[in-house]
Amino acid sequence: MNTHSVTESAKSLANGASRELQAVNRRVAQASTDLAHVVSEQGTALMQNAAAGLRTASRSAKQHPWIASAAVVAGLAALGGYLFSRRVRQQQAPAPRRRRNAAS
Repeated sequence: MNTHSVTESAKSLANGASRELQAVNRRVAQASTDLAHVVSEQGTALMQNAAAGLRTASRSAKQHPWIASAAVVAGLAALGGYLFSRRVRQQQAPAPRRRRNAAS
């Protein structure tokens, strides 16, 4: 096998790999576009459902003021629980290791 045929074979393989890579890139781009479209649709639906839920909650709170008070208490309890768990996690976390200076 001479140098010319090896070079041509390498070029042919490189061209084939390049075409395959371009095809994969096109499929990835299309899949990303499709996913973005689905996420957009789902996000819109979720936002509409959340808005409807908030409207219902608002109506209920207006009709029954104690519901609003209970919601505030529940929210404060959830916030307190989150802050407490974060503090416990920080106390249980191992102390960060100091990096040795490579120059010394």
